Amino acid sequence: MGDRSYASELGAAISQYLTQSQLAPTVGTIVSAARQSWTSFNELACVRSNVGQDPHAPKVKKRRISRDARARTTDSDAALQTIPAAARFSSLLSVASVVLSSVPAHTASPDVLSTIKGDMPTLREEVVLPAISAVLSSTEGIRINEPSQLVTAAALRLAYSLQGSTFWRFDSPVMGEMENIGRRADLLLRADDTLPELRVELVSYFECFI
Repeated sequence: MGDRSYASELGAAISQYLTQSQLAPTVGTIVSAARQSWTSFNELACVRSNVGQDPHAPKVKKRRISRDARARTTDSDAALQTIPAAARFSSLLSVASVVLSSVPAHTASPDVLSTIKGDMPTLREEVVLPAISAVLSSTEGIRINEPSQLVTAAALRLAYSLQGSTFWRFDSPVMGEMENIGRRADLLLRADDTLPELRVELVSYFECFI
């Protein structure tokens, strides 16, 4: 989604050609895909327990139990597997940002708009907030691995990009669930190993909300 012209064309096509009957299914599909992608990443990464692990650590296989048994790997292997999962999540949320911000909600009937608004709490509570809190509510001093930084950046970007949406509201980065995230964000901005993607989104997001 680094191609701005493609994103612009996609957004324009959705805004101009999405029909009344396609509005709710389109939003529902996006929300469902985002939730599934986050669940897949979270199950692989166990973000909160593995947040300090190095995803680039070498693979170390456990002893084979039998000839037919599948060799199991250590948690370092699991951390490595989160890299493509994080990339998929980030790409999907980039698409979601374009689609959801371009949906012609002004053409929706009250019933359709109600259905669309009903999907937003799922996206917010089951995808965006968990992905943000995975990093910003982590214990101070723990190194945050790159996949976790990537998914948090994607969630911050999505929330920030949807502020002008008719059916999306994300009034606070805290929502009473994450403590001291301002300080945590400041520490991340100062840290040498924070990804550029996360730095950009932290600055943009907190300038919008604070």
